[in-house]
Amino acid sequence: MAATVEIDERNGAPAGTLTHAITNTNWGSTDAVNLDPAAFPVTVNTNSYEKWQQWHVMSMGGSVSVRALTIDIN
Repeated sequence: MAATVEIDERNGAPAGTLTHAITNTNWGSTDAVNLDPAAFPVTVNTNSYEKWQQWHVMSMGGSVSVRALTIDIN
């Protein structure tokens, strides 16, 4: 059986604010969750930031280990 996971993201410093079940992983010119890159495009000579994401296992679906991670984009 397949495990159920969600992708979470932390934004801000130092450890940031945790947001569960993000809807996209876009990058842009601001440190924000579910970012619209058209509204915040990456621009030359601007500061960078770190984007931390984690896989949050919600259910193992009867399994005791995870052998591989695959992404199904619908």
